[in-house]
Amino acid sequence: MLACPTRKTKKERSFSSVVEAYSSIRFLTILALLGGAVYLSSLFTHHEENLRVFFSDALRSARIEEDVLIGETRYHVQAGNTYKNGQPVPDYEALSALRLAYEKTIARRTPLMAIAGTDPDDLEDAIRALEETRSHLAELQETPHETFLVQSALYPIAFLRSLAELERARLAFIESGSQFDAWKYRIAMRDIFSIYRHDLYVFRRAFLRGVPENVRGYATPRKIITRHGILRALDDLTRGINKTESRFRRRLDCTHGRQDLCAHEDLLLPKLIEPPEQSVSPQASSLVRKVTSLLVSAGIPLDTTDSSTVLLSKSLCTEPDRAGPFYSIYPDETGKYRGQRILFTGDLRFVRSEEHRRVPFFDYLKERRVAYVLVPLGHYTCLEIGHDWGRLFSTLAVRDVAVHSPLSAIAPWEMLGKLKKLEASLTSSIVKERDAVEYVATAQRLTVETEIPQDILKKIEPLLLQIHNKSTNLDQMVLDVARTEGEAAHLNKKGIAIDISVPYLFFVRSGFPLLFLSTNPSAVGTLEDLFEVKTTPADSEPYLYYSSMRLDSRIREVLVHDVTLRREILESLSEGF
Repeated sequence: MLACPTRKTKKERSFSSVVEAYSSIRFLTILALLGGAVYLSSLFTHHEENLRVFFSDALRSARIEEDVLIGETRYHVQAGNTYKNGQPVPDYEALSALRLAYEKTIARRTPLMAIAGTDPDDLEDAIRALEETRSHLAELQETPHETFLVQSALYPIAFLRSLAELERARLAFIESGSQFDAWKYRIAMRDIFSIYRHDLYVFRRAFLRGVPENVRGYATPRKIITRHGILRALDDLTRGINKTESRFRRRLDCTHGRQDLCAHEDLLLPKLIEPPEQSVSPQASSLVRKVTSLLVSAGIPLDTTDSSTVLLSKSLCTEPDRAGPFYSIYPDETGKYRGQRILFTGDLRFVRSEEHRRVPFFDYLKERRVAYVLVPLGHYTCLEIGHDWGRLFSTLAVRDVAVHSPLSAIAPWEMLGKLKKLEASLTSSIVKERDAVEYVATAQRLTVETEIPQDILKKIEPLLLQIHNKSTNLDQMVLDVARTEGEAAHLNKKGIAIDISVPYLFFVRSGFPLLFLSTNPSAVGTLEDLFEVKTTPADSEPYLYYSSMRLDSRIREVLVHDVTLRREILESLSEGF
């Protein structure tokens, strides 16, 4: 017998309808989600393709050739194309390599917080010397509060250490091109801004606490320094570092996919502005020779046969109407901290000890028959000395290339004559900064107009950065601060009173513009007008200039005697330092 089908009840039919409706909705939902996923996937793929095309075009137009490492795979990027083992890679695989090559090019050509030309290990050594000097100065303060201010705030030790680590990370990334080193470089860059601001804030707070509001201003060779002026300069540095951090954030967002924030100029080498023509007058040349001869006669080991005297095209520390900005350097093998000494040799400034006996240091020298006390140009007689020293060291770096790796050897014939002429000038007795800048600018044009080998191009790029950022041998500049202030502390321990009180240290002797990179545009932009320009004539200063003295043989003998005796006294007092 056939079984009769059972008839569903009204309630069962209603439930079935709900189930069917739910199944239909579920099917449509899944279909919609799948469609949305496919749509989003297509959007993502389209976005990645746009990024790949952008990075490829940007690297091609800038004529970039880079090797990068992703995991264990090495890629070669050339003319916007990506290769692995000599073979082109698919578009989907190329994006990561192109992105990394773009990031590496920025680190090599337009880095932020850049100190190209400074060895990070040498900078670490100089920082340790500066930290030791800070401790010596702190020990000599009269109250625990003053000791705390000096020990905690006088020098930006944390920032300088992070700067050395950043440069070490940058060089490692450029050398390896690896994703891992790129990540380390990004982290170091990300952290340095907050460290800079913290050290700047701590210095400002200590300055406000330690320097009274009624402190009198003072003059440097070209500027007037006041309490208000220093606070304004600190504000300028804060604004400068904030702008640089914004540039870093924009670049980071660019490489993470925000194509609208990318900028082709990030891949372009800084364009050098060639200074006006420089000529050395017979009078200036004669004065430099006389100054150098006097210093050598006084036992200062300047090498008169080497091209170690530099004429800067611009100075923030020398009087433009008195003498040209000539500087010389010599190796210092005495004392605890050995390195290079930097001397202004365009003229010499003296103070008559007899007229300043109220100052214990001058009185001490007067008692020992030093009539004319040489006052060198340094970080406490010109707060913006980093500007001059940076130009000096970058010029000498270019001189070394002209001597040891002349660019004329790889230049096309149409530039050969100009490069050889500049190379001859850069090896003369006086090296002009103008010639150094023109030499590198000429080489830069060479990179644009001809297909020169990449290894040659990558030798030119650091010179461009060094000139642009005035960053060469920052370690020697930091060491000079450490050595000079360390000697002051040592002399105080020997009973020779030099003012190292908190107000004087923070107001006059801190060297904060140099240590906070005030003249490095990759760090804080262009801040060459930190302080008020001096309008009073140089004759109003308490100095006697060598160029203004009646230079007969007797006066020269007195000056040689006094410079020699001053040096010998200070060296004897500095034994053990």
